[in-house]
Amino acid sequence: MSDWAEYERFRPRFAEMLDERFYPLSWLDEQIAAGNIILLAQDDSAILVSVRSYPSGLKEIHGECAVGKRETIVSALIPLAEQFGREIGCEFGAISSRKGWEKVMRASGYELHQTVIRKAL
Repeated sequence: MSDWAEYERFRPRFAEMLDERFYPLSWLDEQIAAGNIILLAQDDSAILVSVRSYPSGLKEIHGECAVGKRETIVSALIPLAEQFGREIGCEFGAISSRKGWEKVMRASGYELHQTVIRKAL
């Protein structure tokens, strides 16, 4: 689904989001090129998704990050990602993001599953 030219259009905005101590931009480029992370875009908004496979065989479509207009992301791109996930056999959808997205996505059936706390050492 990812188109490299379309990815390049959003690449600077994704680069701004990355903490390169964890995920260098070159890593993201490689993941997109290999098809491990998929770009879904519309107008001036885009999301990156991946598919997680669990030891049981269950698959989950996983929203990694998004840029652009929240309304476009919520009303168009997340449903597109969910549909793509269903088409490839995913049983769940998950979103990794900041706390505010929990409230935004509650009306679409998403619930808090886990919390990660982090400390610099």
